[in-house]
Amino acid sequence: MNKQSWKRTWVITGLLILVLLGTVAVGLFSNIGGRTASASDSITTSDTLNKNFVDVNGLLKMPSKVTTMYSTVNINSEDGGATFLDGILYTFSDYYNGQSGVLMQAWDQETGKKLWSLGIQDWSISLASDGKHVFFYDQGVLSCLDKRTGAIVWKGVPQVASPFLFGANRNITAHINEKTHAADMLYVIGWEYESIPPQIQYEGKWITPINKQAIAQKVRNPGIWILDANTGKLLSRLDLPTLTFSSYGRSGELLCDGNTLYAGIPESTESEYPAQKSSLIAFDLRTKKLLWKKSVDGECSQLVKQGNKLIFLRNSEWIDVWQVGTSSNLVKRLWTHDSTAGQWNSFAVDSSHLYFPCGDGKLIVFDLDTGKEAWRQQFSSYKTGEIDDPTKLRDLYPIMTLTMTRDLLYVQDGGGLVAGFDPASGKRLWSKRISTVIFGQIFYRNWFILRPVDKGFLVLFDNGRVDLWK
Repeated sequence: MNKQSWKRTWVITGLLILVLLGTVAVGLFSNIGGRTASASDSITTSDTLNKNFVDVNGLLKMPSKVTTMYSTVNINSEDGGATFLDGILYTFSDYYNGQSGVLMQAWDQETGKKLWSLGIQDWSISLASDGKHVFFYDQGVLSCLDKRTGAIVWKGVPQVASPFLFGANRNITAHINEKTHAADMLYVIGWEYESIPPQIQYEGKWITPINKQAIAQKVRNPGIWILDANTGKLLSRLDLPTLTFSSYGRSGELLCDGNTLYAGIPESTESEYPAQKSSLIAFDLRTKKLLWKKSVDGECSQLVKQGNKLIFLRNSEWIDVWQVGTSSNLVKRLWTHDSTAGQWNSFAVDSSHLYFPCGDGKLIVFDLDTGKEAWRQQFSSYKTGEIDDPTKLRDLYPIMTLTMTRDLLYVQDGGGLVAGFDPASGKRLWSKRISTVIFGQIFYRNWFILRPVDKGFLVLFDNGRVDLWK
């Protein structure tokens, strides 16, 4: 695959699916007070932790008109995106005005009013919220902001001894106290790494290393770091000595569901991506003990919890559905399936079914308990030019995006069409073309992000316009 083709593939893959990432030697929890937990994800109903689920009533009839329209900011097609969380729309776009990095802006989801903006370094940060605050990790720094004003509540990193620095992956998970309904602890997969000068001396000259693997860098204390959500101070650490670090900046996934912390931890003798093995583990936050651990082939790309089912995405190619409980004898893998040229990062799940799109325009639905196919739908292809010859048209099946509500499955076909499906029967209730996405060699235009609201949906276009459809 040539460079242009590679770039185009990953640009389209990364953006059309937005809104939308050995043996374990387990250390003991320490210095954690007797706190009671509840579900930690803001998009949570009961014991569900599912980022592709929005707790609203779906639009069961074809939308008739745009009832509200407002503008945010132009969302860059390569380095931007959007996140909807706790009534706030967070947009990410290139940070210019003489500054490098990314501009994160917060907007009131209902009124369209701009609340605040902040310059950050990494547009792919993972946000967590407790309804009052937003938490994130950005290029070595943990932050807690007031979600309405953007005021910094605290900012910093855990203190480690020189010459080591603190590092972490982007996945940060909040633990919500059921009495105060506020976050009291944060969990992040972190480590300490030896500080290295930006230049090294070679043949009498100071040069900047190109290949960081050429330098043997010491790493210590890898594990799950537990922080006070009110201050950012380190409370404890759960040691994971065999944690593997990938050059892609991802080293495991975390979910905090009530009294249980779930983790998909990559483990391998080689620090390559993807890891050959992972551990799927669960910790009891009340007793501070390991509940169970299972070995899984491949590296965890995503974790979703639906009732007593844990969906484990492996290398974005295989998906496992596990039944989980409080002890090892209650935990078993119910079924597994490969992607069949699918697009696993956009899958959706509810209490009955697992929904996923395939690369040939098929939407296939499995029974969540058995893995048997329940129904499928076929979407049409689009005509687009070849990379080397734009005049030579070919069929393209863009990457679909799925979003589940209480009673409706929203499907974006990737080319500008939105459809609503009855999740039980597979009946298509309506289809609506919102725009026509134009695919170029290394770009595309007119793409958008969809966010369901009660009996309607918001559409955020790449030019920053937001429409509310009812």
